[in-house]
Amino acid sequence: MLITLRITCKPIGDFNLKIQLAAYVSELKEEIRQMRQIPCDKQMLTFNGLVLEESYPLEAYGITDGSVVTLSLPAELPVALNIDIRLPSGKLANLLSTHKDTVYSLKRQLQRLHGLPVHTYELIFQDVLLDGDQTLAACGLIDGCTLDVVRRTSDKPVDRTDSFSVVVKSLAGYYEEIEISQLATVGDLKKAIESEEGIPVEDMRLFFAGKLLEDRRCLSEYQIRQGSLITALHCM
Repeated sequence: MLITLRITCKPIGDFNLKIQLAAYVSELKEEIRQMRQIPCDKQMLTFNGLVLEESYPLEAYGITDGSVVTLSLPAELPVALNIDIRLPSGKLANLLSTHKDTVYSLKRQLQRLHGLPVHTYELIFQDVLLDGDQTLAACGLIDGCTLDVVRRTSDKPVDRTDSFSVVVKSLAGYYEEIEISQLATVGDLKKAIESEEGIPVEDMRLFFAGKLLEDRRCLSEYQIRQGSLITALHCM
């Protein structure tokens, strides 16, 4: 009888696996090795708080169709991650990395394979701008996740003493990084977006944390800071 198990693992994310009910734990580990390239001797499987021993069949632990098995891995084991990156063209670039790699190393790989200079863009995941020095694991990235490329409006490093960058998301789902003065108003930001995107200021509505932004107010009044995500709507 073929059953489906849910394998849960924090470093690589959850996934489903089909296996015979009469299979042994050793066979389950081999299936995981083939699917996720994790050596069998590095896998620790548990079910209902019990460690699964290779010499026992799954049935001996009461495992049935739909059971959830936890996969634990050694902290030092580099876990392979397949990551999709949505390019400005809309195409997806697939990169192979590990959870210990940094965001910057991922950007360097993207530059090497797809010719995107690292200083011209940032990466965003689930509407959060990623810090280049952080590891992929620290950013919560898992196998199969998708990142978006955020174009920078300037190739120059941002001077944090008098300016910062915000991420503007369009209704179509595209992202762009805009550099703006620390003292800028919402109206100033709209003008910066107009110069980059061509959206007339009078047709633009900006939202932050679900709140409509008023032109005359400073960005700081809304607690908008480095890396904040702002949604831009084009209202005809």
